[in-house]
Amino acid sequence: MELQTATTTEGFDIFREATAFIIDGDPQTRLSLLRLFTDYGLEAQAFDDPRDFLASVADDARGCIVLGSSLPTGCGLDFHDRLCQLDINLPVIFISQDNDVQKSVRAMKAGAVDFLLQPLDRGEILNAVNYALKKDAERFAAVSARRAVLSRLATLTPRETEVFEAVTSGLMNKQIAYNLGVSEIMVKVHRGKMVRKMKARSVAELVRMHEITRDGGRAQERQSFRIVH
Repeated sequence: MELQTATTTEGFDIFREATAFIIDGDPQTRLSLLRLFTDYGLEAQAFDDPRDFLASVADDARGCIVLGSSLPTGCGLDFHDRLCQLDINLPVIFISQDNDVQKSVRAMKAGAVDFLLQPLDRGEILNAVNYALKKDAERFAAVSARRAVLSRLATLTPRETEVFEAVTSGLMNKQIAYNLGVSEIMVKVHRGKMVRKMKARSVAELVRMHEITRDGGRAQERQSFRIVH
């Protein structure tokens, strides 16, 4: 069973900059997963202590976490909660030797992408990692899109920002002119400048840009929408 090749909608290999972070208290499990992932061309790092992972992981890290349910410093589920508190949003795959329904339910409710029982099936873990990396690529695309939109918003004048808010609220030029106390011609001028700065091709695209600045990029994950750089 090979790690499937996957690409983004723009054709880039999503595994190229991704790392599988293995956090597990069992040295044999760490070594076996490390070998498995590297054999199939995926960058991997292994930790027995989750504190070492926290000390080394970059803020912009991409990839996924394979997390053991039992760690030297405590419970893997508790550490997953800690990751959420620290806003570390890498997808998490739980691995456990216990077929504990309550643990699996808690893990999935907390946002884990999978909960696998040991001994691990090679194909099963590789498929889980493949799925997790695709999810992370979607997350990264959403974050990148939001940053691009915020960067463009920062170039707007106060009046252009008002027009942006009005247009994305569904108002027509006449309504915007009345609300702002300016002529419709001036609204058209400000609107034209705003659209060029935002690099928008339609009102619908402006609305989607507005949405992703309001929900942390989740609108980008829900829609097939590419920000043109």
